[in-house]
Amino acid sequence: FDMWGGGFSANAGFERRIERADFQPDAFQRAGRGRSVAILPLTGSFATKEAFFEFFAPFVDSEAGIPGLNRLDFTGKFRRVDNTVNGVFDTYTAGLQWRPIEDIEIRGNFTRSLRAPSLIELFTPVSGIFTAMNDPCDSRLIASGVNPTVRAANCAAMFQALNTANPGIVNPGTFISTIVQATAPGTAQGDPGLLNESADSWTYGVVFQPRWVEGLRAAVDYYEVEIEDVIVNLTANDIGTGCYDNPNFDRTNPAAGNPFCTFLTRAPNGQVTNVATRFFNGGTLKFRGLSGEIAYARDLADFGFDYGGTLSFTGTAFRRFEFNQSNNGVVVNNNLGIVGTPRAEVQIGVAYDHDRWGVNVQGSYTTSVKAGNDISPELQDIMKYDSYKSYDAGAYVSFLDDALRLRFAVTNFTDVAPPFPLQGIGAYDILGRRYALTAIYKF
Repeated sequence: FDMWGGGFSANAGFERRIERADFQPDAFQRAGRGRSVAILPLTGSFATKEAFFEFFAPFVDSEAGIPGLNRLDFTGKFRRVDNTVNGVFDTYTAGLQWRPIEDIEIRGNFTRSLRAPSLIELFTPVSGIFTAMNDPCDSRLIASGVNPTVRAANCAAMFQALNTANPGIVNPGTFISTIVQATAPGTAQGDPGLLNESADSWTYGVVFQPRWVEGLRAAVDYYEVEIEDVIVNLTANDIGTGCYDNPNFDRTNPAAGNPFCTFLTRAPNGQVTNVATRFFNGGTLKFRGLSGEIAYARDLADFGFDYGGTLSFTGTAFRRFEFNQSNNGVVVNNNLGIVGTPRAEVQIGVAYDHDRWGVNVQGSYTTSVKAGNDISPELQDIMKYDSYKSYDAGAYVSFLDDALRLRFAVTNFTDVAPPFPLQGIGAYDILGRRYALTAIYKF
């Protein structure tokens, strides 16, 4: 039906989905022969029922002649998810788009969303592994961590319990944990009791598309995301800090001081002999960032060039302000400005397109990054890595009335290597200059 600003539109639906996994390794793998630990079968399934409703409601358009209300639209979405593993969860979105004048749009939305645990996260069987760990009670590490006072007190309680059972068996001041340098046995497993990840996200933005500059469009958007019950593969380090950096610690029973401590097994001399890693609903993730984009495209014939063709420029930029994550709910890791999450990224492109051919060039830039925000010089030789720039180029030509198109692309045509010594890190191009030729034929 029609509203004041146009037609109201809605969509509703229902779906039922079943996901199954059935991985059956052969007898050789199950026995753990060769260079691998034993690989066990993985089987499991869950069913999901989902019902959804979404709508678009245009309240005002330019024909209304209301000052400050060139256009006003509202978007709403709702979905109910019923999963046989972890129950019912409601997701929803509310969004508003407002144009005070024709050239400017102000937009924003709030979204409540989920990520259900995967089959691997739910049903991975208890399997053997070998793992190292930065043992918080090692004499070289006991004075570090997010709260050294808490760590020292909790480790002191553990050492006291060991020396009470076997007087003089361990000296806390000189204790060297072998798992810091060499791996120890452990286990990995899923958890059928995992909860959904739940996220709240807010987005606010402005779009500028001036009538007096044909072909120009610019936009800026701010993002804020908070995720709870983050599903993580809890590592040995997460378990160690979750146990000993935790203010919630029963010092009268250090071996079970809190749930994380029960995942660690120590020998009478304090050495870690087993670590039970697992998939786990950890702490939280909080992210804040700002993105910007600008695009300009014009036909060169408009400027008096008889040959014509469209010349276009594009630019995007992304700036991170916050990226904090906790895997165990005890230690919060500041991931801003480290490898993989630089503070800023920029991409710029130029393209020319004619009737049957075109060329383009793109450039990418990322700011310098740190090895980590909580790493001391005693543990890392190189603490900071240089910024990174790379360039790509391409061209195409069409034949047979556009039925056949040939494309040629050069990736990283300046053959720039990742910042030293990050060769092999997936956050950067590790293959160097390379070429691709493709043909597309439509019939």
